[in-house]
Amino acid sequence: MARRKLVLAGGVGSRDAVALPERLHWRIRPAGLGLATELQADCCIPKPWRITLKPGWTGASVLLADGSSRWPASVLTGLGTPWNTVQPEGQLTLSTQGLHLDWISNRLLMTGNARLEATDLSSRLSTLKPMGSYPHHIGKHRPGRVADPAAGDAGRQPDAQRQRPIRRLQATLRRHGRRGAR
Repeated sequence: MARRKLVLAGGVGSRDAVALPERLHWRIRPAGLGLATELQADCCIPKPWRITLKPGWTGASVLLADGSSRWPASVLTGLGTPWNTVQPEGQLTLSTQGLHLDWISNRLLMTGNARLEATDLSSRLSTLKPMGSYPHHIGKHRPGRVADPAAGDAGRQPDAQRQRPIRRLQATLRRHGRRGAR
């Protein structure tokens, strides 16, 4: 496994750069027509996290194996503005379950679950220490509900369900457009 320090920086000319306290270990190998990567860092990713990338005719697909990682919130300061002003402290935990990202014809489709939780978050901008913990869930299944592959419930939404929120937004925009044209 290759090992390097992971450093986050805000880009060209940025004076903010933050490195993880431990080295990031990775392994990349062919997986069919794509690539499989395993990531591990003693500080943040205790068990290897497998990520598979597969190119397609009109896009690409990324599959993240079920896993969890825990990062110090302070690594965000390396990304520059606004994080270098906020200077967050606390822990960030990212957990995935059946997370599959498809980039098809300039559209991103996500299935599965991702949960980001900021625990004991604080900032130099607030006298309240800690400010609290904030969970954020993304995906079809709500926390506590388990997908049932035997019943065909693998976390993927049928196309009609995926399109419903987009159609609602388009209808709202058309209505407002007609009102403004009067």
